[in-house]
Amino acid sequence: MSVADACSYVPLCVFLQKSEANADKKNLVILFADIVGSTRLYENLGNEKARELTSHCLDLVSDVITGNKGTVIKTIGDEVMCVFSAIDKAAETAILIQEKVSVSNDYLDVRLQMKVGFHMGDVIIEKDDVFGDAVNVAARMVAQAKADQIITTSETLRELPPALRATARQLKEVHIHGKDKCIQLCELTWGEVSDLTVVGRLSDFGNNCVTESCTTMNLCFQGVEIKVSQENPQVTFGRGDTNTVVVDGLMVSRRHALVEWRSSGVFYLVDQSTNGIYLLAEDKKKRFVHRDEIQLKNSGFFWLSKETFPDSLQAVRYTEKRQLN
Repeated sequence: MSVADACSYVPLCVFLQKSEANADKKNLVILFADIVGSTRLYENLGNEKARELTSHCLDLVSDVITGNKGTVIKTIGDEVMCVFSAIDKAAETAILIQEKVSVSNDYLDVRLQMKVGFHMGDVIIEKDDVFGDAVNVAARMVAQAKADQIITTSETLRELPPALRATARQLKEVHIHGKDKCIQLCELTWGEVSDLTVVGRLSDFGNNCVTESCTTMNLCFQGVEIKVSQENPQVTFGRGDTNTVVVDGLMVSRRHALVEWRSSGVFYLVDQSTNGIYLLAEDKKKRFVHRDEIQLKNSGFFWLSKETFPDSLQAVRYTEKRQLN
């Protein structure tokens, strides 16, 4: 048993009881987290130093897993396999793993990188291990991932809460041995959004509705106006330079929120942040949105993480414009 296993191993039967699942529950989320380039670490740093660094990384990953209601099944070389009963916890853990390892690099002499893959499905439980098609698919997801990526299937992604689903992007389809149909890969983004090509927007999956009206949502931030519409369906806010609107502030996340046009002709404000969003709608009711989404109607204001006043420079004013075709 590895150092990480010794620190955070929880028997599978105990995990299922703690997660309020039945002992015979077979639908779980399987997640693999793998250290990228560990072979080069051993070549460049030597066995002792490389082992110290990889053990540190595996301990960190295992602590994140157990701290977020998951359980470590086993470590395979420099890869951790774990399970969750809740899909949102698995996705949040995948993001936390990447964030924690990234932060830990500030205190290390070398840069460690992880790749993560997860999938939800039926499994066979034997003693303290899990087997089955879902495990194989999850293993293929991490194999498809590159450094700093989180990869899952579109099937699994559809089960995520809206705020987490909105952080994802559709990638390519791949053929997996033993599967008759190709599997759609999706990436769950975190931190600075990468430059991968977006094949399609996940919010449109399975939704072929045609709107009967031409609608736009006009956003105004610090005198700059941006329109959200069918032609420009998504505007993002946050500290990161890749956002449509860059907002400075200690309480603002790198990717804090987005306003999205959906094919039913409506607009949603989706929070993806640590500290949430304050919203003042036209009905004068103040609302707090955190890791959730809310439909934007008519007009109003919202602020990233800190409630202020409508005339503040930090206020984002929104105004819906609807014109019948």
